[in-house]
Amino acid sequence: MPNIGVRYYPFGLKHNGYNSVVTSTNPGQKIKFQGQERQDELGLNWDSFKWRNYDYAIGRFINIDPLCEKYSTWTPYAFSGNRVVDSRELEGLEPIKPPTPTQLTEIQICTGTTNCANERLAPEGYTNPQPYTPNSTTKLYEGGTESYVRLSTDGVTQPQGRFVVRPEVIEGKSPVEIQELLAMPNTPTHITDVNAQGASMVEGPVNGSSVKGTMQNEILNRLPAENFTNTRLIPEMPVIETIVPVVPIVEPVPVAPEVIIPDVVLPELPIIIP
Repeated sequence: MPNIGVRYYPFGLKHNGYNSVVTSTNPGQKIKFQGQERQDELGLNWDSFKWRNYDYAIGRFINIDPLCEKYSTWTPYAFSGNRVVDSRELEGLEPIKPPTPTQLTEIQICTGTTNCANERLAPEGYTNPQPYTPNSTTKLYEGGTESYVRLSTDGVTQPQGRFVVRPEVIEGKSPVEIQELLAMPNTPTHITDVNAQGASMVEGPVNGSSVKGTMQNEILNRLPAENFTNTRLIPEMPVIETIVPVVPIVEPVPVAPEVIIPDVVLPELPIIIP
């Protein structure tokens, strides 16, 4: 039989009968279902995801979901939200729908001067206004060690979300200035540090920004809550008052009127000769 690679049932149990073929030259290679490490020592036979361990024989995790409070209608042991056909498990936390090759192509097209980024977000309600400046250039890239921050409004938006910016974009600006710069519908109150290392991201100009060409960043794959840290209030910028020096009013010193002394003509005295 030709080498067709290892085949799995939807929940990860390996097919029997033709999966004995070795697809790696490294006998110690244990990266198996969904790219996770298989723990077969001591007869464990489970897959080690980042946040918990998974028993592919029963299709359930053997540890409680760290995000179970967010998904109260699910069993805390569910694998990929029981959506094993159209989704995959995100590191033992929740299901995520991976982009298809067609979707990736559509995202990559957004690196040109097109409106496909706005069209892609329209079904999610991002229509008025559109997130990106129409007929502009966007760039697809992978987040590295760069720093990002997320801006949120208390009671309106969450500290976790897809749109972030580089911290230098808002450095030294007040909440109102940030709102105008990023064309936000509400004045932001909090700022959160974001670890986007390894995330697929799109960068493009903010539509309606007070400064033309201001860039924002969109995280394409959902990040765990642990990647959003150090939420804090945005400091209000101090109001610098312009102090106008008070010039004292100097009353003029009265000047005495000039006294004009008239010329005195002395009478001539007679000459007396003795």
